[in-house]
Amino acid sequence: MLYVCLAEPGADASLFAPLRRYAEARDWDITDLIADRHPSSVPLRKRALWPRVADAVLARRAEGVVTLDGHLPDDNAAELADCASTHGVFIVRLDGPNVPGADR
Repeated sequence: MLYVCLAEPGADASLFAPLRRYAEARDWDITDLIADRHPSSVPLRKRALWPRVADAVLARRAEGVVTLDGHLPDDNAAELADCASTHGVFIVRLDGPNVPGADR
């Protein structure tokens, strides 16, 4: 699953491109593209589409979430790490739009 926040100035669906390249370079299935329309500073529980991400992970329809650094709030880091460990999923936060290693 690919996840971005599009409420930031200048953000658009092109933010999915490096995430897609990264996932495809690893032969990961992309089960969904989620574009939340909240600033990245908004806590996850207050984001309109975060329940869709959480439900997919809990139901094992997604084995992980690939996002850009800063699109998941740091104040949720411990909660996300615990969820990933408990449910055996991964969370990848990539740096910026030009993701190194996307060709691997």
